[in-house]
Amino acid sequence: MQLSKRQLNRTLLARQYLLTRQQTSVVEAIRHLVGLQAQIPDPPYIGLWTRLDSFQRDDLTRLMEQRQVVRVAMMRSTLQVMLAEDHQTFRMTLQPALTRALRAFYGKRAEGLDIERLIAVARPFLDEAPRSTGELRQRLLELEPDRDGPALAYAVRNFLPLVQVPPGGTWGTGTRASYATAESYLGPLNPEPDLRGLLHRYLAAFGPATIMDFQAWSGMVSLKKQIEALKAELQT
Repeated sequence: MQLSKRQLNRTLLARQYLLTRQQTSVVEAIRHLVGLQAQIPDPPYIGLWTRLDSFQRDDLTRLMEQRQVVRVAMMRSTLQVMLAEDHQTFRMTLQPALTRALRAFYGKRAEGLDIERLIAVARPFLDEAPRSTGELRQRLLELEPDRDGPALAYAVRNFLPLVQVPPGGTWGTGTRASYATAESYLGPLNPEPDLRGLLHRYLAAFGPATIMDFQAWSGMVSLKKQIEALKAELQT
């Protein structure tokens, strides 16, 4: 099957709920979209208002307070608003993107970091109480006083699954937020990567798409061989 550029364009807009507002719940909309870009807290609210027929600001805030929706570092190592259950399911699938991002963003400042040692200190510190990035950075600098503080905190954020705790991440709160470990806040994570599941969810929300499109969205690379093995399940 061959599709024109217009067909690709309209299909993407339809799957992104951007042709007409939908009469569906916030939970089901977020589930369908997989994640909403949330580097700043307010845009996911605007994105849902754009897509849903009767969205109210408190609809999303309430779900975040109830721990059904979380603001977390995921695709492309950027902050996303997504369902808590999806974070727990796909966090380890996206670990290669988070690992790659540490090297890409901090380069030599992150070379030689003992990640296991950092996590061994950060995990009980964050389990004890939600902490800001600044508090985490100071605690890690006590352990590694000669290293780059932001690189230390970013390394922990990318190797230890963390969740922003409300009111951080909700409408009008700005960029300051406190973090807890995902396991203490939400429960156990799926330890096994599920690339197949993530790819199917991506295609439902963004397809038709190429392997390169999926890699650009997820932040992962060198997936051609793995995805080629799944092509028999897909229409091309």
